[in-house]
Amino acid sequence: MAADFDDEVVMRNTAAVLRTTVLPAIEDPAIRTTVIQLIAVLERQVDPQHRTASETSEVASIDVKLATDGGVLSAFRGRLSPQ
Repeated sequence: MAADFDDEVVMRNTAAVLRTTVLPAIEDPAIRTTVIQLIAVLERQVDPQHRTASETSEVASIDVKLATDGGVLSAFRGRLSPQ
């Protein structure tokens, strides 16, 4: 079931606010993980083709991006590994 335009706008805006404003302010790794999962759910609702990293190059790229945020990196290391 695809979201209609208004729902897509709300989900995109919510994900953007969570990513840019809320996430940087959260220190607890468990809460950060939950917020990141919520962002991923919102992104998948807007773009059903949204997928998690599956190729080694994608994983390496994400590792580099998250290297400055050790709590998130350690929380997601297992999920970023190629299957």
